Amino acid sequence: MLALAVLKLRLVIIGLTKYDKFKFDEAQNQAVFDSELSPDEERRMLATFAQQRGMKHRIAIQVHKGLLDFYGVTSVPQYVLIDKQGKIRLIRTGGESENTKAIAETIDSLISNP
Repeated sequence: MLALAVLKLRLVIIGLTKYDKFKFDEAQNQAVFDSELSPDEERRMLATFAQQRGMKHRIAIQVHKGLLDFYGVTSVPQYVLIDKQGKIRLIRTGGESENTKAIAETIDSLISNP
């Protein structure tokens, strides 16, 4: 049923990351390393990070390295936009505002020019 729903969409966006023991530091307004951080705390941090950066897509956390290795992930989060023909249209790493803007522009272009 989920596969059928996905096929009807024009574009699916998933931000892929992994557990790196980062928490969100409000004072610094960024993620910082914390060796004691639990996966639940890190998931909450990612939600805060995404909200503060205006990210509206889903974020997936890769537990095993299969997709991370396949896409050559060297930093997190990494974004890969793949069109409905399976062509990679954009790869970006990091949650900086310029990446968020590039992702939005690419999505708008793909929707406007299918």
